[in-house]
Amino acid sequence: MLTAAGVLSQYRFERSLRFVLFTGEEQGLLGSGAYAVAARNQGDNIVGVLNLDMLAWDGVGAPVMQVHTRAASNPSNSNDLALAVIFTNAVAAYGLAGDIAPVVKMDSLNASDHASFWNRSYPALLISEDYTADFTPYYHTTNDTLPRLNLRYFTANVLDIAPGVRGT
Repeated sequence: MLTAAGVLSQYRFERSLRFVLFTGEEQGLLGSGAYAVAARNQGDNIVGVLNLDMLAWDGVGAPVMQVHTRAASNPSNSNDLALAVIFTNAVAAYGLAGDIAPVVKMDSLNASDHASFWNRSYPALLISEDYTADFTPYYHTTNDTLPRLNLRYFTANVLDIAPGVRGT
């Protein structure tokens, strides 16, 4: 995250970018919940949230990256989907298609910090590894260690956020 913030700090954007880390996700979205409530109460105009969670497991060598939006039947899905299109287009634009294969899932999966923003009517995405078909057997265990991760896949996921880092 610090690398992405460093790279992106060299550019000017129409909107402010915030890089935020939350605690308490596993205890009920405590950090993101408090942040989203405060943002809504202050009238913050958040045009999109990218929540990156579980980005480095690829046990089968099929580098699927899931991009979760709200269900198609949800009136706010179009806002999430607009973010998903931008995000998935970045994969092609920055030559990452061989390393990650984004799959948009309009499933309203709410098991991570993006849900706090959905609950406050902000557009948001959950970006994650393919835990549907390729779930890590080391989830929440002491065996969930760096040598078990696919660092090329992880790096491609991160580069989709900070493409200026590629090649360094």
